[in-house]
Amino acid sequence: MLTRGQRLSLRLLLPLLVAVTMIGALGLTGWLQLHHAEEQAWRDALDHGQRDLALLSMASERLGHSDQGWLVELTAQVSADPGLAYAAVFDPQRRVVSASRVADVGTSLDDLADVSPGWLDGVGMGGEARHQVLADRQELVLVHTFAWPLQPGQLQAPGRGTVLLRYQLTERIERLRHEAWSAFAWPAAIFALAGLLLFALLDALVRRPLDQLGHAARALGAGELGHRVPPQRTTEVEQVAGAFNRMATELARRIDQAIASEHRLRAVLDAAPEAVLTVTPEGLVEQYNAAAEQMFGWSADEMLGQGLERLLPPDARGRHQSFLPLFA
Repeated sequence: MLTRGQRLSLRLLLPLLVAVTMIGALGLTGWLQLHHAEEQAWRDALDHGQRDLALLSMASERLGHSDQGWLVELTAQVSADPGLAYAAVFDPQRRVVSASRVADVGTSLDDLADVSPGWLDGVGMGGEARHQVLADRQELVLVHTFAWPLQPGQLQAPGRGTVLLRYQLTERIERLRHEAWSAFAWPAAIFALAGLLLFALLDALVRRPLDQLGHAARALGAGELGHRVPPQRTTEVEQVAGAFNRMATELARRIDQAIASEHRLRAVLDAAPEAVLTVTPEGLVEQYNAAAEQMFGWSADEMLGQGLERLLPPDARGRHQSFLPLFA
Protein backbone atom coordinates (compact mmCIF):
# COMPACT_ATOMS: atom_id res chain seq x y z
CA MET A 1 0.00 0.00 0.00
CA LEU A 2 1.37 3.40 -0.97
CA THR A 3 1.89 5.99 1.72
CA ARG A 4 1.63 9.71 1.19
CA GLY A 5 4.56 10.98 -0.84
CA GLN A 6 5.28 7.65 -2.56
CA ARG A 7 4.94 7.42 -6.32
CA LEU A 8 4.63 4.55 -8.75
CA SER A 9 7.21 4.33 -11.51
CA LEU A 10 6.01 3.84 -15.07
CA ARG A 11 9.01 1.56 -15.53
CA LEU A 12 7.27 -0.81 -13.11
CA LEU A 13 3.66 0.22 -13.73
CA LEU A 14 3.66 -0.46 -17.49
CA PRO A 15 4.93 -4.07 -17.23
CA LEU A 16 2.54 -4.62 -14.32
CA LEU A 17 -0.39 -3.24 -16.32
CA VAL A 18 0.48 -5.33 -19.37
CA ALA A 19 1.02 -8.45 -17.25
CA VAL A 20 -2.28 -8.04 -15.39
CA THR A 21 -4.14 -7.42 -18.66
CA MET A 22 -2.59 -10.42 -20.41
CA ILE A 23 -2.99 -12.75 -17.42
CA GLY A 24 -6.61 -11.64 -17.02
CA ALA A 25 -7.33 -12.18 -20.71
CA LEU A 26 -5.56 -15.55 -20.73
CA GLY A 27 -7.28 -16.65 -17.54
CA LEU A 28 -10.70 -15.66 -18.83
CA THR A 29 -10.11 -17.36 -22.18
CA GLY A 30 -8.80 -20.50 -20.49
CA TRP A 31 -11.72 -20.60 -18.07
CA LEU A 32 -14.21 -20.20 -20.92
CA GLN A 33 -12.56 -23.02 -22.88
CA LEU A 34 -12.51 -25.33 -19.87
CA HIS A 35 -16.09 -24.46 -19.02
CA HIS A 36 -17.13 -25.16 -22.61
CA ALA A 37 -15.21 -28.46 -22.56
CA GLU A 38 -16.96 -29.59 -19.37
CA GLU A 39 -20.36 -28.62 -20.71
CA GLN A 40 -19.59 -30.50 -23.92
CA ALA A 41 -18.63 -33.59 -21.89
CA TRP A 42 -21.94 -33.52 -20.02
CA ARG A 43 -23.91 -32.98 -23.26
CA ASP A 44 -22.09 -35.81 -25.05
CA ALA A 45 -22.64 -38.17 -22.13
CA LEU A 46 -26.32 -37.25 -21.96
CA ASP A 47 -26.85 -37.75 -25.70
CA HIS A 48 -24.98 -41.04 -25.72
CA GLY A 49 -26.74 -42.20 -22.56
CA GLN A 50 -30.19 -41.40 -23.90
CA ARG A 51 -29.52 -43.51 -27.00
CA ASP A 52 -28.29 -46.46 -24.92
CA LEU A 53 -31.17 -45.96 -22.49
CA ALA A 54 -33.71 -46.09 -25.31
CA LEU A 55 -32.04 -49.20 -26.79
CA LEU A 56 -32.04 -51.10 -23.50
CA SER A 57 -35.57 -50.01 -22.64
CA MET A 58 -36.91 -51.15 -26.01
CA ALA A 59 -35.12 -54.49 -25.76
CA SER A 60 -36.23 -55.04 -22.17
CA GLU A 61 -39.85 -54.19 -22.99
CA ARG A 62 -39.93 -56.70 -25.84
CA LEU A 63 -37.84 -59.46 -24.31
CA GLY A 64 -38.06 -59.08 -20.55
CA HIS A 65 -37.60 -62.50 -19.01
CA SER A 66 -38.37 -64.39 -22.22
CA ASP A 67 -34.83 -64.11 -23.61
CA GLN A 68 -32.69 -62.79 -20.80
CA GLY A 69 -29.50 -64.15 -22.35
CA TRP A 70 -29.82 -61.79 -25.28
CA LEU A 71 -30.66 -58.96 -22.88
CA VAL A 72 -27.51 -59.66 -20.82
CA GLU A 73 -25.45 -59.65 -24.00
CA LEU A 74 -26.94 -56.32 -25.05
CA THR A 75 -26.24 -54.90 -21.60
CA ALA A 76 -22.62 -56.02 -21.90
CA GLN A 77 -22.32 -54.31 -25.28
CA VAL A 78 -23.69 -51.08 -23.86
CA SER A 79 -21.29 -51.41 -20.91
CA ALA A 80 -18.32 -51.46 -23.27
CA ASP A 81 -18.41 -47.67 -23.19
CA PRO A 82 -15.43 -46.72 -20.95
CA GLY A 83 -17.44 -43.88 -19.45
CA LEU A 84 -20.30 -46.15 -18.33
CA ALA A 85 -19.72 -47.08 -14.69
CA TYR A 86 -22.85 -49.21 -14.25
CA ALA A 87 -25.85 -50.43 -16.23
CA ALA A 88 -28.78 -52.45 -14.93
CA VAL A 89 -32.30 -53.53 -15.84
CA PHE A 90 -34.75 -53.98 -12.93
CA ASP A 91 -38.02 -55.90 -12.95
CA PRO A 92 -41.19 -54.46 -11.32
CA GLN A 93 -40.02 -55.84 -7.94
CA ARG A 94 -36.73 -53.93 -8.35
CA ARG A 95 -34.60 -57.01 -8.74
CA VAL A 96 -31.71 -56.96 -11.18
CA VAL A 97 -32.53 -58.84 -14.37
CA SER A 98 -29.46 -57.80 -16.33
CA ALA A 99 -26.42 -55.75 -15.30
CA SER A 100 -22.93 -54.78 -16.33
CA ARG A 101 -21.81 -56.75 -13.29
CA VAL A 102 -23.11 -60.26 -13.84
CA ALA A 103 -22.87 -61.01 -10.12
CA ASP A 104 -25.64 -58.45 -9.46
CA VAL A 105 -28.29 -60.41 -11.41
CA GLY A 106 -31.07 -61.40 -9.04
CA THR A 107 -29.97 -58.86 -6.39
CA SER A 108 -32.48 -56.43 -4.94
CA LEU A 109 -32.00 -52.74 -5.60
CA ASP A 110 -31.68 -52.04 -1.86
CA ASP A 111 -28.70 -54.43 -1.66
CA LEU A 112 -26.63 -52.72 -4.35
CA ALA A 113 -23.82 -50.76 -2.72
CA ASP A 114 -23.17 -48.23 -5.49
CA VAL A 115 -26.77 -47.58 -6.54
CA SER A 116 -29.05 -45.28 -4.59
CA PRO A 117 -32.74 -46.37 -4.47
CA GLY A 118 -33.62 -42.68 -4.57
CA TRP A 119 -32.45 -42.51 -8.16
CA LEU A 120 -35.48 -44.61 -9.16
CA ASP A 121 -37.96 -42.81 -6.94
CA GLY A 122 -40.33 -40.41 -8.60
CA VAL A 123 -39.82 -41.76 -12.11
CA GLY A 124 -43.09 -41.29 -13.97
CA MET A 125 -45.22 -44.17 -15.14
CA GLY A 126 -45.61 -42.77 -18.63
CA GLY A 127 -42.33 -44.16 -19.88
CA GLU A 128 -40.42 -40.90 -19.83
CA ALA A 129 -36.69 -40.80 -19.14
CA ARG A 130 -35.08 -38.82 -16.36
CA HIS A 131 -31.48 -37.85 -15.72
CA GLN A 132 -29.68 -36.59 -12.66
CA VAL A 133 -26.35 -34.75 -12.59
CA LEU A 134 -24.17 -35.61 -9.58
CA ALA A 135 -21.70 -32.77 -10.06
CA ASP A 136 -19.75 -33.44 -6.86
CA ARG A 137 -18.97 -36.96 -8.08
CA GLN A 138 -18.90 -35.99 -11.77
CA GLU A 139 -21.51 -38.63 -12.50
CA LEU A 140 -24.59 -38.70 -14.71
CA VAL A 141 -27.50 -41.04 -13.86
CA LEU A 142 -30.22 -41.83 -16.42
CA VAL A 143 -33.39 -43.75 -15.56
CA HIS A 144 -36.19 -44.93 -17.80
CA THR A 145 -39.29 -47.03 -17.05
CA PHE A 146 -40.98 -49.38 -19.47
CA ALA A 147 -43.98 -51.70 -19.46
CA TRP A 148 -42.85 -55.10 -18.24
CA PRO A 149 -43.83 -57.77 -20.78
CA LEU A 150 -46.64 -60.18 -19.99
CA GLN A 151 -45.86 -63.78 -19.29
CA PRO A 152 -47.90 -66.46 -21.05
CA GLY A 153 -51.36 -66.62 -19.51
CA GLN A 154 -51.15 -63.17 -17.87
CA LEU A 155 -53.93 -60.74 -18.71
CA GLN A 156 -52.69 -57.76 -16.72
CA ALA A 157 -49.25 -56.19 -16.85
CA PRO A 158 -47.32 -56.93 -13.64
CA GLY A 159 -45.91 -53.41 -13.47
CA ARG A 160 -43.07 -51.44 -14.94
CA GLY A 161 -39.45 -52.30 -15.27
CA THR A 162 -36.60 -49.80 -15.00
CA VAL A 163 -33.37 -49.27 -16.89
CA LEU A 164 -30.57 -47.44 -15.06
CA LEU A 165 -27.33 -46.13 -16.52
CA ARG A 166 -24.63 -44.42 -14.46
CA TYR A 167 -21.83 -42.61 -16.26
CA GLN A 168 -18.56 -41.56 -14.63
CA LEU A 169 -17.28 -38.43 -16.40
CA THR A 170 -14.09 -37.76 -14.44
CA GLU A 171 -11.75 -39.32 -17.01
CA ARG A 172 -13.64 -37.79 -19.93
CA ILE A 173 -13.62 -34.31 -18.40
CA GLU A 174 -9.91 -34.58 -17.59
CA ARG A 175 -9.20 -35.62 -21.17
CA LEU A 176 -11.23 -32.71 -22.54
CA ARG A 177 -9.46 -30.36 -20.16
CA HIS A 178 -6.12 -31.61 -21.40
CA GLU A 179 -7.23 -31.17 -25.00
CA ALA A 180 -8.51 -27.68 -24.18
CA TRP A 181 -5.19 -26.71 -22.60
CA SER A 182 -3.31 -28.17 -25.57
CA ALA A 183 -5.48 -26.17 -27.95
CA PHE A 184 -4.96 -23.17 -25.68
CA ALA A 185 -1.16 -23.23 -26.09
CA TRP A 186 -1.09 -21.32 -29.37
CA PRO A 187 -3.52 -18.60 -28.24
CA ALA A 188 -1.48 -18.28 -25.05
CA ALA A 189 1.71 -17.81 -27.06
CA ILE A 190 -0.02 -15.24 -29.27
CA PHE A 191 -1.31 -13.41 -26.18
CA ALA A 192 2.20 -13.41 -24.67
CA LEU A 193 3.68 -12.04 -27.89
CA ALA A 194 0.93 -9.41 -28.07
CA GLY A 195 1.73 -8.47 -24.46
CA LEU A 196 5.41 -7.98 -25.30
CA LEU A 197 4.51 -5.87 -28.34
CA LEU A 198 2.07 -3.83 -26.27
CA PHE A 199 4.71 -3.22 -23.62
CA ALA A 200 7.27 -2.19 -26.25
CA LEU A 201 4.72 0.15 -27.83
CA LEU A 202 3.76 1.75 -24.52
CA ASP A 203 7.42 2.04 -23.58
CA ALA A 204 8.24 3.81 -26.85
CA LEU A 205 5.17 6.05 -26.93
CA VAL A 206 4.73 6.89 -23.24
CA ARG A 207 7.60 6.09 -20.89
CA ARG A 208 10.53 7.19 -23.04
CA PRO A 209 8.94 10.54 -23.98
CA LEU A 210 8.22 11.16 -20.30
CA ASP A 211 11.85 10.34 -19.49
CA GLN A 212 12.93 12.84 -22.14
CA LEU A 213 10.66 15.49 -20.65
CA GLY A 214 12.06 14.82 -17.19
CA HIS A 215 15.64 15.00 -18.45
CA ALA A 216 14.90 18.27 -20.25
CA ALA A 217 13.33 19.73 -17.10
CA ARG A 218 16.37 18.77 -15.00
CA ALA A 219 18.72 20.20 -17.63
CA LEU A 220 16.74 23.44 -17.68
CA GLY A 221 16.86 23.62 -13.89
CA ALA A 222 20.65 23.12 -14.03
CA GLY A 223 21.00 26.14 -16.30
CA GLU A 224 21.19 24.43 -19.71
CA LEU A 225 18.83 26.91 -21.32
CA GLY A 226 19.47 25.56 -24.82
CA HIS A 227 18.23 22.04 -24.02
CA ARG A 228 15.05 21.06 -25.87
CA VAL A 229 12.76 18.00 -26.05
CA PRO A 230 13.06 16.19 -29.43
CA PRO A 231 9.98 15.69 -31.65
CA GLN A 232 7.55 12.99 -30.46
CA ARG A 233 5.52 10.34 -32.30
CA THR A 234 2.15 10.93 -30.64
CA THR A 235 0.12 14.12 -30.93
CA GLU A 236 -0.59 14.48 -27.21
CA VAL A 237 3.01 14.00 -26.09
CA GLU A 238 4.18 16.29 -28.92
CA GLN A 239 1.85 18.99 -27.61
CA VAL A 240 3.36 18.66 -24.14
CA ALA A 241 6.89 18.68 -25.57
CA GLY A 242 6.09 21.72 -27.71
CA ALA A 243 4.69 23.59 -24.72
CA PHE A 244 7.83 22.74 -22.71
CA ASN A 245 10.12 23.91 -25.53
CA ARG A 246 8.18 27.18 -25.87
CA MET A 247 8.42 27.71 -22.11
CA ALA A 248 12.18 27.02 -22.20
CA THR A 249 12.63 29.44 -25.11
CA GLU A 250 10.64 32.16 -23.34
CA LEU A 251 12.52 31.57 -20.09
CA ALA A 252 15.88 31.84 -21.88
CA ARG A 253 14.73 35.06 -23.59
CA ARG A 254 13.66 36.65 -20.32
CA ILE A 255 16.85 35.61 -18.56
CA ASP A 256 18.87 37.14 -21.41
CA GLN A 257 16.81 40.33 -21.08
CA ALA A 258 17.40 40.42 -17.32
CA ILE A 259 21.14 39.89 -17.78
CA ALA A 260 21.29 42.61 -20.44
CA SER A 261 19.29 44.94 -18.20
CA GLU A 262 21.64 44.24 -15.31
CA HIS A 263 24.64 44.93 -17.51
CA ARG A 264 23.13 48.23 -18.63
CA LEU A 265 22.37 49.19 -15.03
CA ARG A 266 25.88 48.28 -13.95
CA ALA A 267 27.32 50.33 -16.81
CA VAL A 268 25.20 53.30 -15.76
CA LEU A 269 26.22 52.93 -12.14
CA ASP A 270 29.89 52.58 -13.00
CA ALA A 271 29.72 55.71 -15.13
CA ALA A 272 27.90 57.76 -12.49
CA PRO A 273 30.08 60.54 -10.93
CA GLU A 274 28.45 60.04 -7.54
CA ALA A 275 29.01 57.13 -5.21
CA VAL A 276 26.18 54.61 -5.62
CA LEU A 277 25.75 51.40 -3.73
CA THR A 278 22.84 49.05 -3.00
CA VAL A 279 22.33 46.70 -0.11
CA THR A 280 20.24 43.60 0.51
CA PRO A 281 17.49 43.51 3.19
CA GLU A 282 20.12 41.95 5.47
CA GLY A 283 22.40 44.97 5.08
CA LEU A 284 24.96 43.36 2.76
CA VAL A 285 26.45 45.38 -0.10
CA GLU A 286 25.08 44.21 -3.43
CA GLN A 287 26.34 46.87 -5.87
CA TYR A 288 29.28 49.24 -5.46
CA ASN A 289 30.41 51.58 -8.24
CA ALA A 290 33.77 53.13 -9.04
CA ALA A 291 32.86 56.50 -7.46
CA ALA A 292 32.11 54.66 -4.20
CA GLU A 293 35.55 53.08 -4.36
CA GLN A 294 37.12 56.54 -4.57
CA MET A 295 34.94 57.98 -1.84
CA PHE A 296 35.29 55.23 0.75
CA GLY A 297 38.67 53.79 -0.16
CA TRP A 298 37.38 50.24 -0.34
CA SER A 299 37.41 48.35 -3.64
CA ALA A 300 34.31 46.65 -5.02
CA ASP A 301 35.88 43.21 -4.47
CA GLU A 302 36.39 44.09 -0.82
CA MET A 303 32.89 45.44 -0.25
CA LEU A 304 30.55 43.16 -2.25
CA GLY A 305 28.81 40.82 0.17
CA GLN A 306 30.10 42.70 3.22
CA GLY A 307 28.04 44.57 5.78
CA LEU A 308 27.35 48.25 5.22
CA GLU A 309 28.60 49.10 8.72
CA ARG A 310 32.19 48.80 7.42
CA LEU A 311 31.65 52.17 5.74
CA LEU A 312 30.21 53.85 8.84
CA PRO A 313 32.02 55.53 11.72
CA PRO A 314 32.51 53.21 14.69
CA ASP A 315 30.07 55.14 16.90
CA ALA A 316 27.30 54.84 14.28
CA ARG A 317 27.59 51.13 13.56
CA GLY A 318 25.40 49.96 16.48
CA ARG A 319 22.59 52.38 15.65
CA HIS A 320 22.74 51.41 12.00
CA GLN A 321 21.76 47.80 12.81
CA SER A 322 18.60 48.96 14.57
CA PHE A 323 17.57 51.08 11.57
CA LEU A 324 17.81 48.25 9.00
CA PRO A 325 14.30 46.80 9.67
CA LEU A 326 12.83 50.21 8.87
CA PHE A 327 14.22 50.10 5.31
CA ALA A 328 13.33 46.47 4.57
